[in-house]
Amino acid sequence: MTLPSTTRSYLTKPWVRLLGSLLVIVAFGVVQYRLAHQPLAIELVDYKVPAILQGQQLVIDEPTLLQPSTSLLIHRGDVNQEPQAFLDRAVLTEQTRRRFNTDPGSASPQRIDFRLLKERGEPKHPNNPCATDFETRIETGQPLPKAIAFFQSDEPGVQNYRSVSIKIDGPVLFKLTTNPPINLPMGSGDDEVVDDGPGCIKLVTGENGWQRKVKGSPALISSQSEANSEIKIRFLPLNSKQPIWSGNEGTFEPFFNFRLGARSVRILSNGKNTFEATAAGPEALQVDRLLVGSDQLQTHVIGKAHVVANGEPVTQDLLKLVEQNRVAAGVFVALNTFLVGWLFSSVKALFKGSEEKPQKRKGSKKK
Repeated sequence: MTLPSTTRSYLTKPWVRLLGSLLVIVAFGVVQYRLAHQPLAIELVDYKVPAILQGQQLVIDEPTLLQPSTSLLIHRGDVNQEPQAFLDRAVLTEQTRRRFNTDPGSASPQRIDFRLLKERGEPKHPNNPCATDFETRIETGQPLPKAIAFFQSDEPGVQNYRSVSIKIDGPVLFKLTTNPPINLPMGSGDDEVVDDGPGCIKLVTGENGWQRKVKGSPALISSQSEANSEIKIRFLPLNSKQPIWSGNEGTFEPFFNFRLGARSVRILSNGKNTFEATAAGPEALQVDRLLVGSDQLQTHVIGKAHVVANGEPVTQDLLKLVEQNRVAAGVFVALNTFLVGWLFSSVKALFKGSEEKPQKRKGSKKK
């Protein structure tokens, strides 16, 4: 397709060329600016998720299990720890009530506390302490929850304890197991297992006034927590001379092999998101590890996500991306160089044309 001669003549005018080059440069500049400020998904491998402070919540939306299990959280205790659990709205399972012959009042939902029992006059077996495990799991046949929130409802623990609270928007089972001592003499039989040493005796109490002392060798206590009820777990050193974290601000990692998939990860403060990472594609984010400090929680998230922090998108730097790709950098520089050269050429042509016009008029007079 050929343009009419009048159109071609018009397009070759210097001021038209200059105007065209300016429009193209402005358009390309706008595109570059938009790209530089476009919220692009980032890799979270090296991105540090802000600490979850007192009064804030770490919310995991659409969690998935990354291993073939129904356990959401698992704690593997050792003989140096004294865990305590406080369930906001829960009921002992029927199997637990039958096994330990609990009070009939334990069959209704209520606050249930799990503590170690330290009675004076009890025999001491310092070489045969018990360890306590627990897990929070989905009940058989129940779907995965849509959200899990982690926060701290206790005062800062300083050197005394580390505390974390959990709310799950679905009913869950909480299982606490007391493991028998492992430092037993060679050839010991079951009848020689000591089950009243340090950390072995549990006291289970209910809001309705009932209580039950449980010796462990081993002992399993199961309870069912209602949806969106708080499960608070506190960790203390069994022996104050053997701390389980370092210093007043030291962190403690309570959960074994903590890995959850998530559609998004949020930090909620006063009903507003101060941080949000949403998976950029169909592949879920991976929430890896949860560290509990005196007055804050810390976590690590892996995956590609769109991130918003304090209302502002956290994006990739276009110039940095270009610098990391030699081919893209070459094209980027060449294109900008061409446009700048085109602009100078158009300006030069305009001035040259304006200088030639008076000369032509002089020549026509002589004729």
